[in-house]
Amino acid sequence: MASIEELSLIIKDLESRVRVCEDEREIRELLSRYGYNADCCRDEEYVALWTDDASYDLSLIMTGQHRKERDDTLVAWKRRHARSHHRSERPQRPGFYGYSMHVSGVNLVIHIDGDDAVANSYSLLYKEEEGAIRLISAGSNEWTLRRVDGTWLIKGRTRSQTGTTSFATRLSATPG
Repeated sequence: MASIEELSLIIKDLESRVRVCEDEREIRELLSRYGYNADCCRDEEYVALWTDDASYDLSLIMTGQHRKERDDTLVAWKRRHARSHHRSERPQRPGFYGYSMHVSGVNLVIHIDGDDAVANSYSLLYKEEEGAIRLISAGSNEWTLRRVDGTWLIKGRTRSQTGTTSFATRLSATPG
Protein backbone atom coordinates (compact mmCIF):
# COMPACT_ATOMS: atom_id res chain seq x y z
CA MET A 1 0.00 0.00 0.00
CA ALA A 2 1.26 3.46 -0.91
CA SER A 3 2.16 5.91 1.81
CA ILE A 4 0.56 9.34 2.12
CA GLU A 5 3.76 10.89 0.76
CA GLU A 6 3.72 8.56 -2.27
CA LEU A 7 0.04 9.28 -2.92
CA SER A 8 0.74 13.00 -2.62
CA LEU A 9 3.49 12.72 -5.28
CA ILE A 10 1.19 10.72 -7.55
CA ILE A 11 -1.56 13.33 -7.20
CA LYS A 12 0.88 16.19 -7.93
CA ASP A 13 2.13 14.33 -11.02
CA LEU A 14 -1.44 13.75 -12.23
CA GLU A 15 -2.35 17.40 -11.62
CA SER A 16 0.66 18.49 -13.67
CA ARG A 17 -0.23 16.13 -16.51
CA VAL A 18 -3.86 17.27 -16.53
CA ARG A 19 -2.69 20.92 -16.64
CA VAL A 20 -0.60 20.16 -19.75
CA CYS A 21 -3.59 18.46 -21.39
CA GLU A 22 -5.83 21.44 -20.53
CA ASP A 23 -3.23 23.90 -21.85
CA GLU A 24 -2.95 21.97 -25.12
CA ARG A 25 -6.74 21.87 -25.47
CA GLU A 26 -7.00 25.62 -24.84
CA ILE A 27 -4.24 26.34 -27.38
CA ARG A 28 -5.93 24.15 -30.01
CA GLU A 29 -9.17 26.04 -29.48
CA LEU A 30 -7.36 29.40 -29.64
CA LEU A 31 -5.79 28.53 -33.00
CA SER A 32 -9.12 27.27 -34.32
CA ARG A 33 -10.83 30.49 -33.27
CA TYR A 34 -8.11 32.44 -35.13
CA GLY A 35 -9.29 30.97 -38.45
CA TYR A 36 -13.00 31.11 -37.69
CA ASN A 37 -12.87 34.71 -36.54
CA ALA A 38 -10.67 35.88 -39.42
CA ASP A 39 -12.83 34.20 -42.04
CA CYS A 40 -16.24 35.04 -40.60
CA CYS A 41 -15.59 38.78 -40.26
CA ARG A 42 -15.52 38.69 -36.45
CA ASP A 43 -13.00 41.49 -36.06
CA GLU A 44 -13.39 42.16 -32.34
CA GLU A 45 -13.22 38.46 -31.50
CA TYR A 46 -10.17 38.08 -33.75
CA VAL A 47 -8.38 41.02 -32.15
CA ALA A 48 -9.12 39.66 -28.66
CA LEU A 49 -7.01 36.55 -29.46
CA TRP A 50 -3.75 38.58 -29.52
CA THR A 51 -1.53 40.02 -26.79
CA ASP A 52 -1.08 43.80 -26.79
CA ASP A 53 2.52 43.45 -28.02
CA ALA A 54 1.81 40.82 -30.67
CA SER A 55 3.65 40.56 -33.99
CA TYR A 56 2.67 39.01 -37.31
CA ASP A 57 5.07 37.92 -40.04
CA LEU A 58 3.45 36.50 -43.14
CA SER A 59 5.35 34.98 -46.05
CA LEU A 60 2.80 34.22 -48.70
CA ILE A 61 3.01 32.85 -52.21
CA MET A 62 -0.28 32.47 -54.03
CA THR A 63 -1.02 29.68 -56.47
CA GLY A 64 -2.18 29.91 -60.07
CA GLN A 65 -2.35 33.37 -61.56
CA HIS A 66 -1.03 34.91 -58.33
CA ARG A 67 2.11 32.73 -58.18
CA LYS A 68 5.38 34.47 -57.40
CA GLU A 69 8.94 33.22 -57.22
CA ARG A 70 9.69 31.04 -54.21
CA ASP A 71 11.82 33.49 -52.26
CA ASP A 72 10.89 34.53 -48.73
CA THR A 73 12.40 37.97 -49.18
CA LEU A 74 10.23 38.78 -52.20
CA VAL A 75 6.92 37.99 -50.55
CA ALA A 76 7.40 38.74 -46.85
CA TRP A 77 4.71 40.92 -45.33
CA LYS A 78 5.54 42.11 -41.84
CA ARG A 79 3.55 44.17 -39.43
CA ARG A 80 4.10 44.83 -35.76
CA HIS A 81 1.17 45.13 -33.38
CA ALA A 82 -1.29 42.68 -34.89
CA ARG A 83 -4.13 44.07 -32.79
CA SER A 84 -4.02 47.55 -34.33
CA HIS A 85 -3.26 46.07 -37.75
CA HIS A 86 -6.40 44.00 -37.83
CA ARG A 87 -8.57 46.94 -36.82
CA SER A 88 -7.07 49.30 -39.40
CA GLU A 89 -6.72 47.09 -42.46
CA ARG A 90 -7.22 43.49 -43.50
CA PRO A 91 -4.21 41.42 -44.66
CA GLN A 92 -6.30 39.79 -47.38
CA ARG A 93 -6.59 41.23 -50.83
CA PRO A 94 -10.04 42.45 -51.94
CA GLY A 95 -12.49 39.57 -52.24
CA PHE A 96 -10.91 37.50 -49.45
CA TYR A 97 -12.75 39.03 -46.50
CA GLY A 98 -15.57 36.59 -45.79
CA TYR A 99 -14.68 34.35 -48.76
CA SER A 100 -11.57 32.58 -47.49
CA MET A 101 -10.89 29.72 -45.10
CA HIS A 102 -7.73 29.61 -42.99
CA VAL A 103 -6.82 26.10 -41.79
CA SER A 104 -4.09 26.55 -39.20
CA GLY A 105 -4.21 23.60 -36.82
CA VAL A 106 -3.20 20.77 -39.15
CA ASN A 107 -0.25 18.66 -37.88
CA LEU A 108 -0.18 20.72 -34.71
CA VAL A 109 2.75 20.27 -32.31
CA ILE A 110 2.72 22.22 -29.05
CA HIS A 111 5.64 22.91 -26.67
CA ILE A 112 4.60 24.46 -23.34
CA ASP A 113 6.96 26.09 -20.85
CA GLY A 114 4.98 27.60 -17.98
CA ASP A 115 3.00 30.56 -19.30
CA ASP A 116 4.76 30.52 -22.69
CA ALA A 117 4.29 28.12 -25.56
CA VAL A 118 5.31 27.56 -29.16
CA ALA A 119 3.00 25.75 -31.54
CA ASN A 120 3.93 24.59 -35.03
CA SER A 121 1.33 23.73 -37.62
CA TYR A 122 0.63 23.60 -41.29
CA SER A 123 -1.25 26.49 -42.82
CA LEU A 124 -3.70 26.15 -45.70
CA LEU A 125 -5.65 28.99 -47.28
CA TYR A 126 -8.71 28.23 -49.38
CA LYS A 127 -10.87 30.71 -51.24
CA GLU A 128 -14.29 30.61 -52.85
CA GLU A 129 -14.30 31.90 -56.41
CA GLU A 130 -17.41 31.71 -58.56
CA GLY A 131 -18.82 28.79 -56.58
CA ALA A 132 -15.60 26.74 -56.54
CA ILE A 133 -13.28 26.28 -53.59
CA ARG A 134 -9.58 26.26 -54.41
CA LEU A 135 -6.33 26.06 -52.49
CA ILE A 136 -4.61 29.45 -52.63
CA SER A 137 -1.60 28.87 -50.41
CA ALA A 138 0.10 26.27 -48.19
CA GLY A 139 2.82 26.71 -45.62
CA SER A 140 3.84 26.26 -42.01
CA ASN A 141 3.16 28.40 -38.96
CA GLU A 142 5.12 29.07 -35.84
CA TRP A 143 2.84 30.50 -33.19
CA THR A 144 4.26 32.03 -30.03
CA LEU A 145 1.70 32.03 -27.26
CA ARG A 146 1.44 33.50 -23.78
CA ARG A 147 -0.96 32.88 -20.93
CA VAL A 148 -2.24 36.25 -19.73
CA ASP A 149 -4.51 36.35 -16.69
CA GLY A 150 -5.20 32.63 -17.11
CA THR A 151 -6.05 32.82 -20.83
CA TRP A 152 -3.83 31.71 -23.71
CA LEU A 153 -3.29 34.45 -26.32
CA ILE A 154 -1.30 34.73 -29.55
CA LYS A 155 1.92 36.68 -29.06
CA GLY A 156 3.16 36.11 -32.59
CA ARG A 157 2.58 34.27 -35.80
CA THR A 158 5.29 33.59 -38.37
CA ARG A 159 4.26 31.82 -41.55
CA SER A 160 6.54 30.30 -44.16
CA GLN A 161 5.31 29.31 -47.59
CA THR A 162 5.77 25.72 -48.77
CA GLY A 163 8.92 25.55 -50.88
CA THR A 164 10.70 28.45 -49.19
CA THR A 165 13.93 28.08 -47.25
CA SER A 166 12.30 28.65 -43.87
CA PHE A 167 9.44 26.16 -44.40
CA ALA A 168 11.29 23.08 -43.11
CA THR A 169 13.00 24.87 -40.23
CA ARG A 170 9.66 26.14 -38.97
CA LEU A 171 8.48 22.58 -38.39
CA SER A 172 11.10 21.67 -35.81
CA ALA A 173 10.97 24.78 -33.62
CA THR A 174 10.87 24.37 -29.89
CA PRO A 175 10.58 26.96 -27.14
CA GLY A 176 13.83 28.74 -26.54
